[in-house]
Amino acid sequence: MDIVYDDLLEDEIVRKIQEQDGDRPEGIHVSDLLYCLDKAYYVRKLGQRELPLSTLLLFTQGRAIQDYLTGEKGDEEPILLDGVWMTVDYARGLREADVSLPWEVKMTYMSSGKEPSDGWIKQMMAYCKALGVLEYGLVRYSLMGDWSWVYKRKDRAINDEHPVLVCQRFTFTQEEIDENWAWLQDRKEVLLTALDSDMLPSMLIPDFMSGDSRWQCEKCLYRKECVVC
Repeated sequence: MDIVYDDLLEDEIVRKIQEQDGDRPEGIHVSDLLYCLDKAYYVRKLGQRELPLSTLLLFTQGRAIQDYLTGEKGDEEPILLDGVWMTVDYARGLREADVSLPWEVKMTYMSSGKEPSDGWIKQMMAYCKALGVLEYGLVRYSLMGDWSWVYKRKDRAINDEHPVLVCQRFTFTQEEIDENWAWLQDRKEVLLTALDSDMLPSMLIPDFMSGDSRWQCEKCLYRKECVVC
């Protein structure tokens, strides 16, 4: 028996993955506004760069889990509101007058015991605005569980269950949703102004990043060009 690594086979698989990614509508997406505006600026000025294979495979894993959990292939149809595109993971329950909530799927290495990130909450509130609802579901597929089986500590019970599902219902007030939408609209205007003036968003406003977005810097594809990282 002879076994060799097949680069042509790998190239074919990667191409198939990329073909399934689909084309996003032109314009500003809510994901552009949640985190680093400078990155969104560079994507438009320098073009979308090819993702490392490891990142592409992570996205593929997340997509496969989403399709399996929702029972549908792909996202819902994109929604355009006030110049911002949004694509929710699952809203079929609303269309079918089901009791089911619209919900977002997140495959994550984050501990199942941690609170959802600020970015996820802002994203869900944006989707509430688009759908005209006050409640939204978050389905976390936590690959590593609560990590206690990895980082074993004497003062902590060990739970080796992983992966685990963490399903939460968020009920927002209309005021919270509207304030979040106003924040996103402000950031959209900063990004558009930056693109028109060829100035980085970070040069226009001091807090151009939301609170939990610094993690993007380490593996950002535009790190070499960025004057902030």
